[in-house]
Amino acid sequence: SLQFSEQVDRGAGSPAIRVVDEGGYDVGAGLATVTGDDGRRVEATMPAVAPGTYTVIWSARSAIDGHTLAGSYAFRVGGGRAPGAATVAGERPAGWAVVTRWLTFLGAALIVGGFLVASMIIPGTMALGRMPILAMAGCILGLIASLGDIVLPVMRPPAEMIAPSMMEAMQGLPDAFWARVVALAASLILVVAWSLTPRVGSRLPALEWFGLALGLVVLLGLSMTSHAAARTDAWRLPALASNILHQWSVALWAGGLAHIGLIALPAWRATGATATADARPAADGMIRRFSPLALGLVIVAVLTGVLNAGLALPVVRTLWESTYGRVILIKVIVLLPALALATFHRTTLRRHLAGAAYALRLTLRAETALVLLVVLGGSVLAMLAPPAADVAGAEAITLVMPVETSNERTNLVRLQAAPLEPGVNRFAVTMVGPDGLSIPLSPGDLVRIDAVSLEEEGIAQAPVEASWDGEGGFVAETNALSIDGWWRIGVLIRQAGQPDMRATFVLLLPDPNLQGVAAVELPESDPLAQEIYEHAVDTLADAESVRYHQVLGGGTGLAYVADYAISAGTDGDPAAVKISSSAMMVIKIGEREWLRSGDAPWRERTGTAAIGPAVLAEQYEGAAHFHLGRMDTIDSRSAQVISFFVDNERYVPAWYAWWVDIETGALLQEAMVSRSHYMLNTFRGYDADVRIEPPEIGGTPVAVRPDLPRH
Repeated sequence: SLQFSEQVDRGAGSPAIRVVDEGGYDVGAGLATVTGDDGRRVEATMPAVAPGTYTVIWSARSAIDGHTLAGSYAFRVGGGRAPGAATVAGERPAGWAVVTRWLTFLGAALIVGGFLVASMIIPGTMALGRMPILAMAGCILGLIASLGDIVLPVMRPPAEMIAPSMMEAMQGLPDAFWARVVALAASLILVVAWSLTPRVGSRLPALEWFGLALGLVVLLGLSMTSHAAARTDAWRLPALASNILHQWSVALWAGGLAHIGLIALPAWRATGATATADARPAADGMIRRFSPLALGLVIVAVLTGVLNAGLALPVVRTLWESTYGRVILIKVIVLLPALALATFHRTTLRRHLAGAAYALRLTLRAETALVLLVVLGGSVLAMLAPPAADVAGAEAITLVMPVETSNERTNLVRLQAAPLEPGVNRFAVTMVGPDGLSIPLSPGDLVRIDAVSLEEEGIAQAPVEASWDGEGGFVAETNALSIDGWWRIGVLIRQAGQPDMRATFVLLLPDPNLQGVAAVELPESDPLAQEIYEHAVDTLADAESVRYHQVLGGGTGLAYVADYAISAGTDGDPAAVKISSSAMMVIKIGEREWLRSGDAPWRERTGTAAIGPAVLAEQYEGAAHFHLGRMDTIDSRSAQVISFFVDNERYVPAWYAWWVDIETGALLQEAMVSRSHYMLNTFRGYDADVRIEPPEIGGTPVAVRPDLPRH
């Protein structure tokens, strides 16, 4: 159930909801319907699904101003994800969630580090004294941080979200969370008993090994709320095993360093009469015993860290193109000096120098501090959604384009395409009428498909004849799409006794909705292409008026077709917008707006201010990665094709192709591909005499175009 801030328009592909699993496969959600008296609620039914993470992809058109918006969010069935974690790539996790996970890990590291050093590194009663105090502090720190995962979602819910009750917050926690809390509480009891062993006059080695096991269980609880635990594919067990080994090795390394520093500190500072004969040699021996163990832990930590990154990142370039990958790089940058210090310590200790522990006191502390920062980076990664979550993974996309027929109807040609990457691609062509009913094609009809690269001159495919599929459509396979980038696909439908119907589609290879955002290469900017873009966007922003025809779809076979007229509102008049489609008409003048759906009466209300061409041009802020394409023709006008990428805070990332008039520098046509969005705008005039006036309510209303398909 989705609640919107404005009424949702019905028809023309609005509203639409898809639910996909972690592999990107559609799980078969029911049709999205508008419900409620105010028309602001959209509902869809879900089939029974297995435990795992699912992504809802939605789009809806406002019944108020005709704008179409889209978005996505994720949810999980069954335990696995930690509270406050980001659910989709690009989303920021809650800051408190990163802190609580970091502190929980540090507490667990102090527990396992203390029992490790006590059981394997320090002989006799040297294991007692300050070490139980530090381990006890780790237990308390971990418990407080873990309980914060219950309290903080209630106190600091995400923006615009209703705060859950304490009971709801507790019920929403994964099962692994409670295993972690129980292990921390048991560790605290055991550490208290451990601190009492000097009073009974002997050590309890079995107790120390049991304490080490409890600390590892705490870390296991963290691993069970990681990305690896949330996987449902064949890599889940290897990924989870690697994550567990990584958490254990880093915690033992960091905790061991902290405890050795604490125990060795009195020996380092002992001077004169307070120094014992064997204090500093004992400290040297302790560090020498820890050094080979630390080396093994570091090797395991590095190898499993590399494996974890490889399992999380879909391709290498996401290492620097995604937030998740950049955090990994920062983590590596911090880790390198820590590894250098560890190597220096091992080299120094192998020389068996007397007083080595005292000489290394500062660098050992520096190594410990750097490891703590590395752990912080790991906590951030655990709360971020990896870039693989951006892969929609649908099997095919279906685009729609209106075509005129001999009886002055506007039918829709549907083109289904997959996999939309260089190589062999399969196309299926069908047709529907303005009423949404299928218009079967017959075996005697002719359907041809051609492809032209918009990136480079001379790359094109001669028309390929499609074959009838026996169900009213035609299919064809072609290897014409040979390179990455933008392509124009032409479809010709010839029926006996009828004029030819031609539909033109614009595609981006690889398609980000099929192959994932990371699959699309971002080229180095071409200065000439950027210069052409800047001139075109300035021309748009400076225009007094602009008209354009829009075909907008979600890749599901539905389309929204409309004509836009936008006036900047010069000479003291406010900006004005007129949107005409088969489903509705919207007139906005300043903050007043009039709406009419189908044959219903006009409605008048105060809304948001109409936007002029200058505001329309602002959607391209942050454009980058400009590429110079081929020369083309739009409505008998020579145009230079350029392409670019936009990623700013106001909109989801989008790829654009522009056709720019070589004589005037004005934008003639644009294609856009974004998350579940495929748009083609054809501009039909700048600075024309655009008169946008209120409708004659009570008289003859402005007519809605009857020829536009109701889709």
